[in-house]
Amino acid sequence: MAKPAWSPVSSSWTLKGVSETTRDAVRQAAARADMLIGEWVDEALRGAAREALRPSPPPATKDDVKAVLEGLAELRAGVQALAETRASNAALANVEARVHALAQRIEPVRPAVRHVMVEQKKRIRTPPRRGDATGDPQP
Repeated sequence: MAKPAWSPVSSSWTLKGVSETTRDAVRQAAARADMLIGEWVDEALRGAAREALRPSPPPATKDDVKAVLEGLAELRAGVQALAETRASNAALANVEARVHALAQRIEPVRPAVRHVMVEQKKRIRTPPRRGDATGDPQP
């Protein structure tokens, strides 16, 4: 009877075709993990084998793809709304800053501006005298 290629009782392996670069990387990884090279290779191969033997998910159906695309469209719309909100908030903050700066510039001259406005209202309310289109009294 022929001996199987792999036996759970075998204690030695020979791997051919492993590049020197891979061997160096394995040595470094084992040293970093504070493990013997054989221990590290055993753990790495076991994890890779489990992953390779894991059942593949079933292929996506048209409905699955449609649901994902709809979800992405909703997410995109939400991101755009958020960007617009941030942009409008930034625009409002910019307007607020400009209004504040203008108010600071106006504050020192406010009494003079108020006086001019009051005088302007008086001129508008006073009907012009005969022969005077401006409404100013004639001397």
